[in-house]
Amino acid sequence: MRQSKNEEPVPFPKIHIEFFNAETQRITEEKAIDSAVLPARLEEFLAAGRRDLRVSALRTLKSKTRCSFLGVALAEINPMRQRVLIALLLWIICVPSLFAQNRYNFSQFGNETIEFIKQPTRWEGNDWLRIGLVGAGTFLVMQVDQPIRDAVMKDRSAYNSTPVKFGKLWGETYSTAIFAGAFGLHGLLTNDNSTKKVGFEIVQAALYSGGITTILKAAIGRARPYTDKGAGNYQPFTILDDGLHSLPSGHATLAFALSTVLSRNADSKTLKVLAFVPAALTAFSRIYQDYHWTSDCVLGAVIGYVVATWVVDLHDSKETPVHLTGIYPLTIRINLN
Repeated sequence: MRQSKNEEPVPFPKIHIEFFNAETQRITEEKAIDSAVLPARLEEFLAAGRRDLRVSALRTLKSKTRCSFLGVALAEINPMRQRVLIALLLWIICVPSLFAQNRYNFSQFGNETIEFIKQPTRWEGNDWLRIGLVGAGTFLVMQVDQPIRDAVMKDRSAYNSTPVKFGKLWGETYSTAIFAGAFGLHGLLTNDNSTKKVGFEIVQAALYSGGITTILKAAIGRARPYTDKGAGNYQPFTILDDGLHSLPSGHATLAFALSTVLSRNADSKTLKVLAFVPAALTAFSRIYQDYHWTSDCVLGAVIGYVVATWVVDLHDSKETPVHLTGIYPLTIRINLN
């Protein structure tokens, strides 16, 4: 329908954009941006930001550049219908971002668990190469397992020391459960998605990595050091005898899974590094208290780290820095870091 000669063309609404950093401090804002040049303006502002966020934002918005073409067409429609079409356009723009967000609920957990189980079917050459390198590295460390144990057994004075006890505690299942419960409960009570995310990721990383370690323990059947059967004693597919569940270390797996999630979600570089100190103490305590060979802890640490990294990366990939915070005037909030 064409407008009458007496009607002024109703311009497409201007857009108000606010740019925030990770601490939700507003960096800058742009008011009254013409929607037709929105993608170009976003690219200008995000060009100085981290590459992954800039690409993520443009991937979300670039397919919506059709709004620049609709701007002209809307001027020829009467105001009432124009409002309806504008509302519909806003829905088209925002829905993909809404669905990309993490909900951290049972449904997401189930879907991502299936995704995790399917991963080996999607591995490519480089992935198999990494698996091979981990196996080769573990085998090389095995060559020094007995000499390291012999050296450690010469001095037992620190057996009940605070660092050793703390390291063992950090790798216990209940420690992981306490951290997951504390972060998750805080997120639920305060509606804080960031702490809910940490709790959710701790649970996932612990269950996934713990499952892998449990299967490997029974399948490999390596004797623990305290059994005095030697570093090369294996009885595969031993289910019930814990003395034959040495490789890989379950404590090291859980410890590094927990520390990796905490490190990845920490803001400062110092905290990111310090998060791994307790995990290192866990590995040391298991070797020092004669529960594991060094190679057991190395493989357990790798499993915990890799699985936790996969979990955090999966959630980060689903996040978009673009959020709709107001409908009229249209307000978009963008996190730059």
